[in-house]
Amino acid sequence: LKTKLLGRALRDSGVKIDFVYCSSALRCVQTAVGIVKGLGMTTLINVEPGLFEWMQWCKGNRPSWMQAEELRKSGYSINVDYVPIFKGSDLPLNESLTSYYERSYSVMKDLLKRHPSGTILIVAHGASLETCTRQLCGSCPRPIEQFFYLLQNTPYLACVKVTEAQSLWRITDSPIAPLTHSMNSSYDPRQLILSSLSLQDRMRSNS
Repeated sequence: LKTKLLGRALRDSGVKIDFVYCSSALRCVQTAVGIVKGLGMTTLINVEPGLFEWMQWCKGNRPSWMQAEELRKSGYSINVDYVPIFKGSDLPLNESLTSYYERSYSVMKDLLKRHPSGTILIVAHGASLETCTRQLCGSCPRPIEQFFYLLQNTPYLACVKVTEAQSLWRITDSPIAPLTHSMNSSYDPRQLILSSLSLQDRMRSNS
């Protein structure tokens, strides 16, 4: 229900989505499906393992992801002809945080090459808001304590918009109001554009 509400909010805000990509995690596939339904679209979803979360959280065990054909047979609107940028087997179990940032950035660069125009919807994980935008917007990966601080302050269904102007990408807030209720705090996308020094100051003031 929440994902459909998010999709409807995007639709009501006039957001037009041309391409949809999601992480290979089933929860992300289901979220993407709900958003697409809320948008009133029939666009097929491209499942990209390269958008999966930091592999360190898998604790040495590679997840068993459903394949595109399996998802399609289960009733999900999946593009079974999509060729992923990363295979699940490409993701190292001992992935460093910097490598996770690099993987996310690599996916973003590839998708932008494939789609030089139009709007791309990325449905992934809480940390993806940071890792998919940080280097794209010209900054370096953050140290691990700042990474975890941002993650801890990222609620369910948090959303940001990234736009290009004169070959430069920047975060331009969220296209919709945050989904807020007693179990889901409000999200401040401006935290993603704070310098390391400013974010460190915020961390100290909130500790």
